[in-house]
Amino acid sequence: MHLTPCVALLLLMPFAAAAEDIRFVNHDGFLSVGTGTERTASITLVDMDGDGDLDALVANGRHWAEQNYLYLNDGHGAFKSGRPVGEWMDASYAMAAADFNGDGRMDIAVANDKVQNRLLFGNASGGFDAAGDFGDPALASRSVAAVDIDADGDVDLVVANRFGPNEIALNDGTGRFDRVTRFGDAKGPTIQVHVADIDGDGWLDLATAERGAPGRVHLNDGHGGFDAGLSYGEADDDTRAVASGDMDGDGRLDLVTGSLRTGSTIHYGDGRGGFTRRRVLSTAHATASVAVADFNGDGRLDVVEGNSEQANVVFLSQADGRYREMALRPELAEDTYHVSCGDLDGDGRPDIVEANSGETNLYHLVRAD
Repeated sequence: MHLTPCVALLLLMPFAAAAEDIRFVNHDGFLSVGTGTERTASITLVDMDGDGDLDALVANGRHWAEQNYLYLNDGHGAFKSGRPVGEWMDASYAMAAADFNGDGRMDIAVANDKVQNRLLFGNASGGFDAAGDFGDPALASRSVAAVDIDADGDVDLVVANRFGPNEIALNDGTGRFDRVTRFGDAKGPTIQVHVADIDGDGWLDLATAERGAPGRVHLNDGHGGFDAGLSYGEADDDTRAVASGDMDGDGRLDLVTGSLRTGSTIHYGDGRGGFTRRRVLSTAHATASVAVADFNGDGRLDVVEGNSEQANVVFLSQADGRYREMALRPELAEDTYHVSCGDLDGDGRPDIVEANSGETNLYHLVRAD
């Protein structure tokens, strides 16, 4: 099962008995992933070189052809070396990484906008060789998740496509993804697919963020199939992102969505794949991305928003059920397409990385006061 850095960190770190007073440190823009101002759509945090820290895969371009990059963590939370990913410039939205071909090296899958989605296999010199493609090149791919969706021991790819069906590209064990199944509407407005065991049956399910339609949850039948989907949210939410976590501590998985119209919203799960109620954290934000993590170590999950031309904010969960809002850089109003979190500097606290379109990609280290 593939875990995002935020969720993996939550499983590994012990919860503190009491919440810490924290601050988010960026040093006035000094902490950045590179210095470019590409049209960055997403940043994936993953240990690419096997040294135990999180590196950054930066997907650039969106609708236009730009170069993708890998930036390597120096072990102390700084990205002072990097290299291009692949020889081609593409209109890229997302990258995912895993050992697809079983040779012990990390490989990369690139999701592109109406351009062939590309595979690159890691080589002995630390670079990447072109290794084929996956999915339908006519589709406008928006996100890709690397996960063993059929539980056969290799890593598959789950792709969100806008204006078309979503895809599951199944790995044959050697890094070939010729077998593709589809789910969702034939012309659906999917922006992201999030993979998690939503109904608690031990099988990975699929939750989608839909731009201009209610979100959907497709439950895994345990035999390689997914149902038609249960709806959640509203059609006019304009949802761009979805994450998951047990937000109220009841043992059931909840969904957190980001919407350009209604900011971030918690959808509380019933444990069977449905949702009984929802809570809007703020209607003042145009939110393009969300992530969840326990930033202050109190055992409760917090929410970070990546906002469009507004300050990015964190909602810290309080003991009384409320949320306290903290801006990352209140003076900034960048076009953040994606936020991700993970422990960049090895201090046991999750940090935050923001992917900014047309601006420098920043990151924020969590510090205890």
